[in-house]
Amino acid sequence: MKLPACIARRTSSFFNDRIKPEVLFIISMLCLPVFLLLPALRATWTAVAVFFVLTLLRRGKVRILPSVIIVAGIVFFSLLSPYGKLLLSVGGLDVTQGALESGLHKSGILIGMVFLSQFAVSPRLHFPGRIGSFLSGVFRTFDALTARRISLRPGSVISSIDSRLLEIWNDTACSSDTGCAQESAPAADGPARDE
Repeated sequence: MKLPACIARRTSSFFNDRIKPEVLFIISMLCLPVFLLLPALRATWTAVAVFFVLTLLRRGKVRILPSVIIVAGIVFFSLLSPYGKLLLSVGGLDVTQGALESGLHKSGILIGMVFLSQFAVSPRLHFPGRIGSFLSGVFRTFDALTARRISLRPGSVISSIDSRLLEIWNDTACSSDTGCAQESAPAADGPARDE
């Protein structure tokens, strides 16, 4: 799902220019335990919808299909161990209320955590000290991984992920090393000559 460009520019500038990324991260981390302890299914999915809208407003676009596939998969496998009131029977599969609610609750927790982490993480997120530097690097890499779709072709899934990780590694190495552009410049002009 993608916001119109004019709305995406305004909301993105609000979240990225007016609010520090560290503040958004801390707010998100404070929301996480409350979200994980929500007992009701309706409350969990309401929070998921709020996290989805916040992520959409901050980033301008959110991919929905992976979330739908995750929800469908978790609910399906939850239905394989039926318990509770029988709602209907499809072929040999008994759809029970307890298994359905359990699958929806587990998938809601997972999807909510994904949306909350996408909202919390920013490439501009910095924490002090060595551990903060390490965490900032992890968050930048996570953001770079989720920023662009990895083209997964049958038979080359691992190589596709590997090539994307190498691109991110090279981009990070070049951005942190100021000499990266300078090293590649003499190669275009030919070998250096002594005068």
